[in-house]
Amino acid sequence: MDENSFRKLMEPCLLDKIFAEDDKVEELRDLFRDADIDHSGSLSVDQFQQCMKNIGKHNITDDQIATLMLEFDVDQTMALDIDEFVALFTAGDELMFN
Repeated sequence: MDENSFRKLMEPCLLDKIFAEDDKVEELRDLFRDADIDHSGSLSVDQFQQCMKNIGKHNITDDQIATLMLEFDVDQTMALDIDEFVALFTAGDELMFN
């Protein structure tokens, strides 16, 4: 198979994947905005924990919340901003949220 044939074959698949990822990020941003009840631009530990419960993650422990906050709170504000929140959910298959 030559390069042009390969591109024609793969382009629709790649575009579908890119658009699906964009949709997922936008859904996560909407989820963040819903969880940010005080409109501060960040989620406190309590807001994050409530968000997890709202999406059906009732079994998440305080230790798991603390671990996620420490790992993804890059600017160390003890809160997650929208980019940190999206990064948490898109970090990879090892997370329980995908």
